[in-house]
Amino acid sequence: MLPTGVTVQDEQGRFLLVNDAAAAQLWIVAGETAAPPSKELDHRRETGLELLRAGRAAVAEECVTSGPVKQVFLTTHRPVRIADRNLLLSGSADISAQKAVEDQLFRSANYDELTDLPTRRVIEHRANSLLQQDEMHGKFALAFLDIDNFKHINDYYGHAIGDALLVEFAKRLGLDLRDSDMLSRISGDEFLLLLNPIQSEHGWWNSSSIRWNGCGPRFSSTDRKYLPRPRSG
Repeated sequence: MLPTGVTVQDEQGRFLLVNDAAAAQLWIVAGETAAPPSKELDHRRETGLELLRAGRAAVAEECVTSGPVKQVFLTTHRPVRIADRNLLLSGSADISAQKAVEDQLFRSANYDELTDLPTRRVIEHRANSLLQQDEMHGKFALAFLDIDNFKHINDYYGHAIGDALLVEFAKRLGLDLRDSDMLSRISGDEFLLLLNPIQSEHGWWNSSSIRWNGCGPRFSSTDRKYLPRPRSG
């Protein structure tokens, strides 16, 4: 079976040719012009009809999801004229592996591996975007946070305990944040919190239910308990 899926479609939306690879991609039976309906087939048909009417070529990514399996195809559509008929020739290549690598690189660049929080780069971009807006959009606040005596905990109890504490600390800090707020881990035990919008410069902390007297109940690990306390700056 060729790795590229090939279809030929006429101006009435009928598929005149479907090779085995395309049949597998579109969940249809190869060789049948009246193929069983599927959302992938319907999408290909509607896209093809639109391109044939406009008489233009196009390149697009098509995403097909079946349960936990996600496939991405790079599809090229080109109108052709054969035997006085306007047809659309489409070819699809499976780029799922490439997209998975791209997604992994994107997450590595923009999200902290341990806490799954946005990185410094992401929150700085968000803050710079807010700074470029006019004052009618409201005010926002930034707070630098870290954990008291984290180095002592990390050195005395080990990095595994330190990492678990960071993960739990991040979860508790993010519990009451709004969709418009953002919490980022910028390094080690240092976090950056963006609150947007705030009501006033002096009472900005009231926009969040997080308080400085500890982040909730003690954090437990095996037979040890800790009370993580944030420090602001």
